[in-house]
Amino acid sequence: METKKPFKEKFKNSYKGTKVFYALQSYDKKIRDKPWGTTDAICCTNYLLNCPFVVCNGDDIYGENSFKILVGHLKNSDEEATLGYKLIKVIPEKGAVIRGIAKSKNGYIRKIRDFFNITKSDLKASKTKPDDLCTMGIFALHPRTLKFLKAKLRVFKKKNKGDRKAEYILPNALSELIETKKFKMKIYPASDKWLGITNPGDEREVMKRLLEGNRKKI
Repeated sequence: METKKPFKEKFKNSYKGTKVFYALQSYDKKIRDKPWGTTDAICCTNYLLNCPFVVCNGDDIYGENSFKILVGHLKNSDEEATLGYKLIKVIPEKGAVIRGIAKSKNGYIRKIRDFFNITKSDLKASKTKPDDLCTMGIFALHPRTLKFLKAKLRVFKKKNKGDRKAEYILPNALSELIETKKFKMKIYPASDKWLGITNPGDEREVMKRLLEGNRKKI
């Protein structure tokens, strides 16, 4: 994994022959205190997404195999898909986090529910288990799904027009569509470690893991 240059600076709009698009969550600070969320970001760029695609957070590291799994899925299936990372593997050593935990049956998502204030020292406080699977914001989707998301987003924005902080979180939006049987979503066990920055100090752990990974390759 490259650590000296940002991904976009190094790879531009292509990675090993696969097109890469970047959606920045901008907002008018006179009207809002934060963007509308990832759902809004991808819906605003749907003119680019006219083929199956993998969407993920730009400040998370998922591992190359994670993308291989989801791209392979898109080549062979018209269903949606995501990866499941064990909760215990995606909680920082210090600090509390929010995680979207997937409830699944026979390898398919039934719903995704956000759990708040999860800490490594006290998982039981949030009624979660170490082996619960988290989606971590990476999904394999099809263009038709954007139509469903866009319709839901319009309703959400209208309902929360005066709210300066409301966000239409992508896992929540997808869970609504799964629960109303708009599509099925396969969940695959993640084969790579997830790395991300949630709390102050997390960047030190991320850099440590990246440096360890580079040394092993050498």
